[in-house]
Amino acid sequence: MEDILLLKQKLEFMQLELDDAKSREAQLKSMYDSMLRSFSYDSPRLTASSSVELKSAEEKHTQERLKIKIKYKEKIRNLEKKVTELKEINCNLDEKLSEQEGNFNISKNILEKEIIILKEQKREVDYKMNEATENLTRIIERKNENISKLKEELEEVKREAADEISKITEGTNKSILELKAIYEQEKPMRRSLDDSVTYEKLKYEFQSLQEIIKNLENSEYNLKEQLRYKDEQIEKITRKLRVKASEDSKDPEITNLMKIKESLSEKLIDKEIEISKLKKIIGDLKLEITYGACKPPIYSPKSLRSMTFINKSDSPSPEPSFFEKQEEYKQLKQYERMINQCSVMECENCGRTFQTNTFYDHILNCQLEDSLSKSQNFADRNSLEKVQDLEKQIEILKLALGKLKNQRDKAKIESEKLLMQLKQVKLEWALSEESYDEKIMEIKKELKNAVEILYRIRRSVNLTPDITFEVDLSFQNTDRFFGGRLTKSFAGPPRLFNY
Repeated sequence: MEDILLLKQKLEFMQLELDDAKSREAQLKSMYDSMLRSFSYDSPRLTASSSVELKSAEEKHTQERLKIKIKYKEKIRNLEKKVTELKEINCNLDEKLSEQEGNFNISKNILEKEIIILKEQKREVDYKMNEATENLTRIIERKNENISKLKEELEEVKREAADEISKITEGTNKSILELKAIYEQEKPMRRSLDDSVTYEKLKYEFQSLQEIIKNLENSEYNLKEQLRYKDEQIEKITRKLRVKASEDSKDPEITNLMKIKESLSEKLIDKEIEISKLKKIIGDLKLEITYGACKPPIYSPKSLRSMTFINKSDSPSPEPSFFEKQEEYKQLKQYERMINQCSVMECENCGRTFQTNTFYDHILNCQLEDSLSKSQNFADRNSLEKVQDLEKQIEILKLALGKLKNQRDKAKIESEKLLMQLKQVKLEWALSEESYDEKIMEIKKELKNAVEILYRIRRSVNLTPDITFEVDLSFQNTDRFFGGRLTKSFAGPPRLFNY
């Protein structure tokens, strides 16, 4: 239950971060709009201020990335400290158990019923442990399949978005070339305005220009619809991820496993209480033997007094190593680099090469300079109105380019957020697996202690043939449960009777 609450809190924190990111995107959008408006009025004055604002935004972005890296480093250090503390606690417990091993000698008549009860409890625990392990393996396989499917869907969406952006850039470049051709065609038109033949030609060409403008508007409308469709697809994917996260938190299999863990912990507490009672009975029997009946103590060799230590190589479920964690972290870094890579593009006006992050800003500046230089060369009064109309069309195209750029940036940011969510879910799942493995190890250690107590009783007390046969069968079952590693450390129980 505590793990589920932590996951819910983390999801709420992620939603808050999404809201902050959206507010930042709105601020950036307003900045870009103000910059575009300022270019139309006073471009040479505001280039320096826009570059300063861009530099400040990049510095803020780098600072936020450094903060996030520092947070993850601190979390890793805290986890390593916890691991070292747990190792020290295990060492202390092993020492205490080695000190208490030489103090157990129990009588026959009192412990026969308790041996039967412990056998039944052990069988029940074995059955439940097997069921729990099978259920966990199934759940892990399902989660891995879902994660792989989501990754494939994200990669497909990214490819489609990149193809659409390339198509949009090609269309805009073609429209710019057509506008340049129109500017060049206007030069001979101004010379032949007085003739009637040239007047008819101008009418025809003006109509053709209107048709071209309509086609451009239709193409822009189609591109906008495609971008809206892609945005809807991305929103659907995010909703699916959120629904899956909520379903995982409400999964009945996980709740059943948590209930099984709680029941097992309660049973272990009851067993510890019973063991403490048995220790008291053992002390009373020792006093009766020494002072009442004056019987000598039963000899137990030194080779069988401390046999509870288990090597790390014999442990059934070892923890993941530090190198495996480093490999997972490197894979996550590679995904981030693949997302952040930018292709190189050339400017047709200047002939320079730029990355996609700076290419669109350069195109806008270059187009503004060309339009200003061309508008200054037109000195005739008759062509001023046409030039103004063309400049308005250029401004409309620039605004459309700005909108497409903003939509492309939004799609990229949302894909990065989805990848970050997948990474956090993976880390949380790994932590839950580690905690579950630790609990299983603790349960197995306690079962091992109970089996060792039975083994000591078997060696120190003369039992009937039926009881000895049942005890031997219980030892064989424990060997199967621990993979044949528990009873290899000490010799098998001696058969006092021939049966």
